[in-house]
Amino acid sequence: MTTRLISTMTLLLAAGSAYAAPAGKVDICHRSGNGKTQILNVSSNAVSAHVGHGDHIVGPEACDGIDNDCDGLVDEIAPVASTCGVGACASTGWITCSGGALTDSCAPGAPSAETCDTIDNDCNGQTDDIAPTPSACGLGGCSATGFVSCEAGALIDSCTPGAPSAEVCSDGTDNDCDGQADEDCSSTPPNCVAASYEGHSYLICQGSKNYDQAAAECTGLGMTLAHMDSEGENSLVVTTALYAFGCISYSATSYWVSNLKSETGSSWTSGNPIWASGEPNGDGNHVHLIRYCGQPYGWNDVPTGYQWGWVCESAPDTGMNDLVSEYQEYQDATVEEEGEADEEGGGEGE
Repeated sequence: MTTRLISTMTLLLAAGSAYAAPAGKVDICHRSGNGKTQILNVSSNAVSAHVGHGDHIVGPEACDGIDNDCDGLVDEIAPVASTCGVGACASTGWITCSGGALTDSCAPGAPSAETCDTIDNDCNGQTDDIAPTPSACGLGGCSATGFVSCEAGALIDSCTPGAPSAEVCSDGTDNDCDGQADEDCSSTPPNCVAASYEGHSYLICQGSKNYDQAAAECTGLGMTLAHMDSEGENSLVVTTALYAFGCISYSATSYWVSNLKSETGSSWTSGNPIWASGEPNGDGNHVHLIRYCGQPYGWNDVPTGYQWGWVCESAPDTGMNDLVSEYQEYQDATVEEEGEADEEGGGEGE
């Protein structure tokens, strides 16, 4: 009974009694026979008797089914705004008194799978708590791995594909990262390797030909003896040759190009030297690429009669497959002509 008489829900008080009983007196809410209530100020000694007859001590209104403040109204408590849930589940409602009990109408929303959008979708108090997932990118030699993670509401993939390089034949690798390994290599002569750079196609060939013979070899393909116009192009030729043929003898690591000593400075725009150490030394006005075995590659000026490998170059509108096929036909025709010439020479000798 005491619990019902003295409510602890004072925070929900809508209207309290402004009357204070004199010292030694207690306010009692008395209900008369006609159902009306009135406040009686009685001595403290009379309180128990009044309570025993169904009266109660006047106090703040509480949600308990009693007219605590004796104003003739029961549980007249104003609704109080309420909140519930976190993140995407956050909601609002009202706390009201009904049937002597407090009821909260607030109902949190339903959680969903966490997504990367700066919202706490699964309502666990954390925003975008998504574990990084592995990712992959690039093809062939450019293949790489990374992780996809959520940053500031956006999915970020750390995977960065490698840089493509010239396709190298017979290594089983997709060097230029186009989804094909060793393409355009099926009919490439065994002494040559195909490469491409900025839309140009190249045949880098090992052999023993002087300058004029090397130029004629390229002309027979509808190509030209390559001209090194940039450090990137120059590096491509040397790197491709080294990868394809390995580091062998000095003469086998030299290739004719069409650059002339008179048109060439001492260094590239980057400041890297063009010439090999001690070169040019006045041997000739033509250039061949040398010396990537055990030392940085460089150029050398030599007489045109020296015999080296050669580099052919084609314009962007010439397909590599056609060039390789033409090269093979050219070599086959050359062999046949040399054989016929040998037969004719043998007949005259007899």
